[in-house]
Amino acid sequence: MIMRILLTKLSDVRHSLEVVRADGSRETVELVTREFLFHDLLHFALESEIGSAEGFWGALAAGKRMADLNDRSGQAVAEYTGPLLEIEQAVGALTGAVKRGASPAQVIEAVRSMRAASRLKMPVWFHERTVVAVTERMRRLQGQWRATPFRSTMELAWTVRP
Repeated sequence: MIMRILLTKLSDVRHSLEVVRADGSRETVELVTREFLFHDLLHFALESEIGSAEGFWGALAAGKRMADLNDRSGQAVAEYTGPLLEIEQAVGALTGAVKRGASPAQVIEAVRSMRAASRLKMPVWFHERTVVAVTERMRRLQGQWRATPFRSTMELAWTVRP
């Protein structure tokens, strides 16, 4: 089963994100591209690379609403704290790899330090191969977005795992 992710370029500063879940339910939100697109694509790159159904896209595929996942109080996503926190920390560190050219070793160390400060173990899936693969996938996704004309849609497929 597949969830379709539709990213429509509305202007230089705005885009819409629509998810079409495997059950046919849909949800659309208009976003400020500079604030959300990079982060959302990086989640897609990481979560699809590691095969996780417990991150942002997996939660949406399972029926969570976008508003719940963007809840800054954290109350709506409390049950996702463990795996979602691991993924969010990895995305934060991977931002440096993609935007600032941090090495895979620097990214690994950043996550290791963050996790150690909270007395948490490193995720078993987070290693240098993951950093390299996600960085490359992110470059392809960004290129695909840049090639998307205004008022056109970039479509991604999220494979829904049981």
